[in-house]
Amino acid sequence: YGAPYYVIHRADLQRLLANACEHEPKITIQLAADVDTVRNGRDGAFVGDERFDLVIGADGVHSSIRRKLFEVMAEPCGLTAWRSTFAMDRRPDAFPSAETK
Repeated sequence: YGAPYYVIHRADLQRLLANACEHEPKITIQLAADVDTVRNGRDGAFVGDERFDLVIGADGVHSSIRRKLFEVMAEPCGLTAWRSTFAMDRRPDAFPSAETK
């Protein structure tokens, strides 16, 4: 659509977020939490009766968090995304380097 965008590997994003959270004492990460209810409010996000500034539901394409917030599930669209990683020195010429602008 002509808009600029960034791409980052999920593991790299998780590492960046985890590192940032480790250096901020006000941030708590709770993994594998069972979430019965979640809702947006004017003054934050609520999981049950607890208020948070931010809730990240990183539970995949069939996200229970998305379903609880928006009452929708992902619908197959018939498209497939293939992903791969390879060393930059072995990339095809058609793929510019990160330094190319």
